Amino acid sequence: QTSISVLVLLFVYLPVSFGWVLALNNGGTTARQSASFLEMTATNSNSNKNKNAAMLDFMSRPPDDKRKMENYQQPLDDDTRFLVESIVKAADGRKAADIVALNVESITSLCSALVILSGNSRPQNQAIVKAILDATPDVKILPEGTADSGWMLLDYGGVMVHVMTPKSRLYYNVEGQWVEKGAKYVSLEGVLLEPTEDANTQQLDIPQEQDPFW
Repeated sequence: QTSISVLVLLFVYLPVSFGWVLALNNGGTTARQSASFLEMTATNSNSNKNKNAAMLDFMSRPPDDKRKMENYQQPLDDDTRFLVESIVKAADGRKAADIVALNVESITSLCSALVILSGNSRPQNQAIVKAILDATPDVKILPEGTADSGWMLLDYGGVMVHVMTPKSRLYYNVEGQWVEKGAKYVSLEGVLLEPTEDANTQQLDIPQEQDPFW
């Protein structure tokens, strides 16, 4: 009987006791893992907050003045120049802001020129794109991107048009990156309308939206 009792103790109670010890050890490991996970999550959260703060700080800065005289060059060829002027006049008629044209034919084979401009609301950006398409009926293209995204692209082959919000334009710095690569500004003197008191009274009645990029 004593032997039977000993066997029962060995095969029943000891495994149960061992199981409790193992569970306690696992519980300690799980607790340490949970603590490590929480610490890592807090670190990542702080890192994301820092990145967001840095991005907002960058986006709040004024753009660098890169439009110096040495960055201007001779006009584009006649066909490209005519298309650029048609695009610029259409956008200007819809009160697009800060319109620039860049000659990039010496640094890329993608296109000859870029037109970059800003609009202050979704309806205005949609109106700008529609006006440009209406002014170039001989070229059938579809806009890429949407007004909601803060960046719309019109690819005419030889000319690419970027319709952006002020903040998306500052953040992506399309203009600055091309200028750094060697793009030259195209003079738009005589193309853009001179602001007048009458013109100011005829501006589109479109409220300026929060730029998130809106």
